[in-house]
Amino acid sequence: MADLGETKELLQKIKGGEENAMNRLLCAYSPMIEARVAEYSGILEEDDIRQLCAIGLFEAAQSYSEERSRGKVTFGLYAKLCVRNRLISEARKIAPAAEPVEEDITTDGSSMEEDIIRRSDLAETLDKARRRLTPYEDRVLRLYLSTGSYNEVARLLSVSRKSVDNALSRIRAKFRDLL
Repeated sequence: MADLGETKELLQKIKGGEENAMNRLLCAYSPMIEARVAEYSGILEEDDIRQLCAIGLFEAAQSYSEERSRGKVTFGLYAKLCVRNRLISEARKIAPAAEPVEEDITTDGSSMEEDIIRRSDLAETLDKARRRLTPYEDRVLRLYLSTGSYNEVARLLSVSRKSVDNALSRIRAKFRDLL
């Protein structure tokens, strides 16, 4: 859905029980649905996937609240997460021995919208902290996060382990100041 006003109007009509509005929403989100069909077709039947996507999209339309999201969570993101969670839940019922899939639910009883907002706020804070890093500290941080090893970072940057340790200490101090 490109137009925010159109999306709001469509959601109101769906909440009011207008069937045609749900069909329009399904058409608008058909690319997302087809992407989920491709993603889950090895686990679930294609028709089942489409039906589960429609149910997840309907539930998202019924439960989405722009006020609760404080403008930080779009309906599109919320709908995508609702559909994904519905598919994961069904996939776990059918193939419990399959590779575990991480579900986007909260464990502290808060709503998914609140959890997304918290994640967004944390991402903004981390972004602010990263802007305070020097280019060298940023490279050290990125490499450390991807390798998890002081020695590997030192080897990749051709510096001493102590230089990596000092950079990570400065990074921690900068992050601590912001948090």
